[in-house]
Amino acid sequence: MIGGMIQLFGRRNLIATGMFMMGSSFIVFGLTSDIQHQGLFISLQMANRFVQGFSSSMIQTTMYSICTNFYPDNKDAMVGYIEAVTGVGLILGPLIGSALFSIGGFKFIFYSFGSLFVIFSFFIKLIFSKEVDRQNVYFDFDESVLNLSEPPSPSPKVDSQHLQEDQ
Repeated sequence: MIGGMIQLFGRRNLIATGMFMMGSSFIVFGLTSDIQHQGLFISLQMANRFVQGFSSSMIQTTMYSICTNFYPDNKDAMVGYIEAVTGVGLILGPLIGSALFSIGGFKFIFYSFGSLFVIFSFFIKLIFSKEVDRQNVYFDFDESVLNLSEPPSPSPKVDSQHLQEDQ
């Protein structure tokens, strides 16, 4: 589903929308934490978690799409970088969250992270170039400089019948 959305809306738009939705869901989580009615709270939080999961899949799928499509010679390294950054986030998240909790309490954590996600969602189009939305472009590492070029042409197909005729 997300793959089709990448084709339809473009990678930059999908990441920006995912970031905006994720930030909004963090803020909603903070806002709904005071709801006393158990059924309403559970219903709202389940819907909010759906939005959070969907927005996370938009961000992650698009990032993997960028890495594997635009760095075909370095797919393993690029996926490793994404996983490493994810791991660092899982390590630093609770530390930063604890600090924010000590500063402003439970809701402050969600308002802070949510606001950052919403703000960053507007900068995504500045961070990623328009080339990210193109389909037939890849990036190549050459002496630590990113070179933009057309993808290499596929190698000619060889079938066994032609091999036997040549011998």
